[in-house]
Amino acid sequence: MAQETERRNCITLTSLPGQKASKIDRNDIQGQPVHIRYRDHLLFKNVGDPSHFQPSIRECVGWVLKENDQAVYLVWDRAMNPQRHETPSPGQSGLVILKSEILEMKIIG
Repeated sequence: MAQETERRNCITLTSLPGQKASKIDRNDIQGQPVHIRYRDHLLFKNVGDPSHFQPSIRECVGWVLKENDQAVYLVWDRAMNPQRHETPSPGQSGLVILKSEILEMKIIG
């Protein structure tokens, strides 16, 4: 039971080959700046044989908004000082990345 609770409360931060991965409490990752490398889906269109295509490897940097067992919600653009013409709560931009596609995730700093 204690191991199950620990698993639910921790996420694993991956590392470069040859380095040991580390775990961090889920509550400690929110708001942290991170660097993520991940596999992205690839759209093909009007291609005779798509079997030679592979998902592309992408990377992004941003702040963890939240995470759950399936995904990391990453904000890469947010307002610090809203302008007068903006709504009271200006929007954020970012990505939802499936954890199954994350190759590497590191806290920056």
